Amino acid sequence: MALLEISGIIKQDRNATLLSPVHLQVEPSQCVMIRTRGDLGTLFLQIVLGLNRASEGEVFFQGERLHPDMKKWHQIGRFLLTDQLYSRLTVSEYLHFFRGLYTNGREIYSLMQLMGLESLQHKIIRKLNNSEKRRVHLARCLVNDPILLVLEDPEYKVDLETRHIIRKMFDQLLKEGKALLVTTSLVEDALAITDDVYLLDEQQFKKLNIENETDTQDSDEENVDIHFPVGSFVKIPAKVKDKILLFDPLEINYVESIEGKVYLHVKSDKFLCDLRLNELEGQLKTFGFFRCHRSYIVNLQRVREIIKWTRNSYSLILDDPNRSEVPLSKGNMEELKRLIGI
Repeated sequence: MALLEISGIIKQDRNATLLSPVHLQVEPSQCVMIRTRGDLGTLFLQIVLGLNRASEGEVFFQGERLHPDMKKWHQIGRFLLTDQLYSRLTVSEYLHFFRGLYTNGREIYSLMQLMGLESLQHKIIRKLNNSEKRRVHLARCLVNDPILLVLEDPEYKVDLETRHIIRKMFDQLLKEGKALLVTTSLVEDALAITDDVYLLDEQQFKKLNIENETDTQDSDEENVDIHFPVGSFVKIPAKVKDKILLFDPLEINYVESIEGKVYLHVKSDKFLCDLRLNELEGQLKTFGFFRCHRSYIVNLQRVREIIKWTRNSYSLILDDPNRSEVPLSKGNMEELKRLIGI
């Protein structure tokens, strides 16, 4: 039986559909990431948590319909971006206060270690920066040792240290058999954490089908044998309305394939490209590009950092204006090390 089951929830306002039907199951030891925009993600999680009513559909936790009087609420940890902190308390006082509300839960000092809060435990919360406050929020979600975590974009506007801590926390919770339902605004972040990634907008809710995209590309691999000598004339085409732009390969920071569409990321913009990912891989390889993930090709000249989030999670940070993050699959890590000589 699924830990969490979302059965056809819909949200409508008069004649407008705010949330299309969502059908989803989340199992123990599973992390489900949902890429969506902020306000829609907030509405979705509010419905899941019973803070907003769906027009249709139901949400079940351990087979029981979620309702305000359900006795299992303590087994669900939640964080929304609108949550507030008791700013006059220290970190330790705040966590001990919430721990005192439950009969069972985690030991506070070990929790502070998990969330990188040991050195901040005696600091007043109002004096923390936004990233440190986010860690306190997430620690509060864990004090009662819930079996399901429902989190709204936890990495939104946090520093690199906090992102690292959050991903290690995810890894630890999954090892413990917990389930995670998490929204994010960036598909790159989602793919760096899990393959269970869904796309949500007003029109549809669907799983990002990475495997099918890869199978299609692999089946065409035999027919693609493109080699360009260094210095040859190569331009990569992209569409902008009724125009076709031609980019020098070295202008491209990375290439991304999402739901069968391929995008070129150039400076701070992205452009739709009609070529398949494996075709681009063949064309760009001699210009220092590397297939770092099933859905990504990166310009190695743009890579500034290689980050190991957890034992199985890596990312590449680029030196473009956005400091873009591109997922690096574990299987490609050794090949990358060989290519760059580390």
